[in-house]
Amino acid sequence: MFGKKKKKSGFEYCIENVSDMQVFTLQCKALEEGLTDLIKEDLIISHDNSPMQFYMYRDMEITVLYDIELSEIYINSPFDIKDFIINNK
Repeated sequence: MFGKKKKKSGFEYCIENVSDMQVFTLQCKALEEGLTDLIKEDLIISHDNSPMQFYMYRDMEITVLYDIELSEIYINSPFDIKDFIINNK
């Protein structure tokens, strides 16, 4: 299940009830395969081991964060990418 919220500067999506790193990997892969010209940039691991993947798409930044403590994935984009958000069922 995922939710979408329009932010002032773009869109934020949330995938809930994420139990493992595989869902994060699948979400990143869905973006990489779905958006032509997407450039994969840095992967940052926070102090609690939550990974955040950065992408550039036509001079716009997209981020994918797996918050391990909350068991949720957050995707931030300056434009609507709902067609590339996976369904975690």
